[in-house]
Amino acid sequence: MYLWLLSNPDITHEVVVGRGLRAEAMSRASYAAMTRLEDLVRHVARVAVGSAGAAWRALARWHRRRRAMAELGALNDRALKDIGVSRGEIYARVEEVLEAEARRREIAADVRPLPIDRGRDRPRRTAEGRHDRPRRAPQTDRRRAA
Repeated sequence: MYLWLLSNPDITHEVVVGRGLRAEAMSRASYAAMTRLEDLVRHVARVAVGSAGAAWRALARWHRRRRAMAELGALNDRALKDIGVSRGEIYARVEEVLEAEARRREIAADVRPLPIDRGRDRPRRTAEGRHDRPRRAPQTDRRRAA
């Protein structure tokens, strides 16, 4: 019976069309899966880079804290008293300074420079096609005027 179905041209055409539709659906499904996989890989890479950056910043902060505490710890009590820090306050003062430094860095990262308008100094093209330089007020010699 199956051979009879395949020998019928109308049914053969439907089988070929069905196979083509199935292949197209499988192709779209695999494309969608690959797209999702690419998105996942990009996300994992972004998270990994962000985590590596955060780890590097934490390591740098730890190193700065350790160095500052070692320098303050090496001072004698009289020198510490001169700068207004007791030996028991060293850790808290170093943390305050590091936090203030981090806040300054965040604020500096948010500040963007203003765009420079360079168009006003460019020569303008007139209707005749020639360049017309912007006119400036004539400068006077202050020595003569006085």
